Amino acid sequence: MIDVSDYLPDNVTAIPIVSREQWLANRSPDVTASAAAALLGVHPYLSAYELYAQKTGLVKADAEATEAMDRGTELEPVAVRRLAKIKPEWTVWQPNTYYSRMSTRMGATPDCFAIDPAQSGFGVIQIKSVEPSVFRRTWRQDDGRIEPPLWINIQALIEAELTGASWAAVAALVIGFGIELHLIPLDLHPGLIQRLEGEVAEFWYRVDNRRPPDPNPERDVDILAALYDPKEGAIADLSADIDLPGLAEEDVKLREQKSAIENRRKFIKGKMLLALGNAEFARLNNGYNIIGRRVKKAGYEVKPTEFTQITIKEPSK
Repeated sequence: MIDVSDYLPDNVTAIPIVSREQWLANRSPDVTASAAAALLGVHPYLSAYELYAQKTGLVKADAEATEAMDRGTELEPVAVRRLAKIKPEWTVWQPNTYYSRMSTRMGATPDCFAIDPAQSGFGVIQIKSVEPSVFRRTWRQDDGRIEPPLWINIQALIEAELTGASWAAVAALVIGFGIELHLIPLDLHPGLIQRLEGEVAEFWYRVDNRRPPDPNPERDVDILAALYDPKEGAIADLSADIDLPGLAEEDVKLREQKSAIENRRKFIKGKMLLALGNAEFARLNNGYNIIGRRVKKAGYEVKPTEFTQITIKEPSK
């Protein structure tokens, strides 16, 4: 191993991680590498508006996203061992360190570092555990090439920037019936880093001045429902809005279509159950298969939640 501190860029502080609580506290003042793609609108799980709501304390980080992070952390040692097998000439280690540049308020927690005798300096490797069907759909291209999604590339590039790494790669750990590790080298893009620094500066200006980015009605609907608190008896005059009447009519039609579709699917399911009897499998004369399996779901208690529900009613006849 080498002393990574000798390579750290100016104004970057390396903070050893001693507990989960301390790590989360250190990440709080920064836009982290795992979230930065939201500011470019290319993050699949996070929008700029939701990140703003988190950093201003309006909402807490999504619990499912936190659980996904935990699963990834638990699988990192598996990926490191696989990496050591396919690259025995490399030296690979996990830094267990958070890197923060307060001048830009960006931070990163690299999964692992590596020394490749064929390359100068050291490299940073971003590890992602990927379900096989997701890997085929979003990583493997039509021509067979494997390319990480853009938001993961951005994460790895920021980690390289903040640690002074001279190269970067993504390691995809695909766990199905077996375990596969795909190592994808990345090109460093200084221009992209400069753009991200500009976006991060704009983001923190908005946070500090309480000027939220424009929400996306589709992506941010759950955040909007959690934040908006209607006052009893308050009436808004939307008579001048030219878009909402058409949207209200469309919503009612979609609701009716959804109900019709759900009822039709119930009818089809009933017909299939009657036809199968106690059989588990049947093949139809058009090539379709019917599979019937007993599914057991554990009971659970739904945690209390609070949100604003929107109901659209048709005009009185």
